[in-house]
Amino acid sequence: MIIYGIDNFEQDMEDIIELCSTWWEDSLFFKTYGMEYAVDKTLFRNLKDVGLLVYTIGRDINGQIISCYVGCKSPYMFNAKVLSCNEIVWCVDKEYRNFRNLVGLMNAIEDLMFKENITLWNLNVSNESAYNSTGDFLERKGYTFMDKCYSKQKENGNG
Repeated sequence: MIIYGIDNFEQDMEDIIELCSTWWEDSLFFKTYGMEYAVDKTLFRNLKDVGLLVYTIGRDINGQIISCYVGCKSPYMFNAKVLSCNEIVWCVDKEYRNFRNLVGLMNAIEDLMFKENITLWNLNVSNESAYNSTGDFLERKGYTFMDKCYSKQKENGNG
């Protein structure tokens, strides 16, 4: 059984950072850019303190983190009546990735959005073919595939 919610911010962030470090080097972002995993905990604390950071985590009965969602909320640029949230990270630990735990995290994310009065949010999915089923699942859950996102990293002053 997985329990979703938040507890102690400092410990939660430590656990989220640790969980994300387990897959960082397998991510398409790392494979593309080779960027060092160097999380600034002060940034997350500051975002939380000003009310912009929202998150939920899933823990097993022993308190071990299994999954997480972290996002940054703000008024939607083109209609300030709409509160939106941009995903920073969402993931399920590799050893616990299955349909049941994905659904559990999705439900926890929707509960968080309701609690925070957020009516528009996004989830990013890797463009790697291994994640096509995740995109299909999101579409079945009512998410809309809207845009392709192209990234570019400025290198050595060029780019």
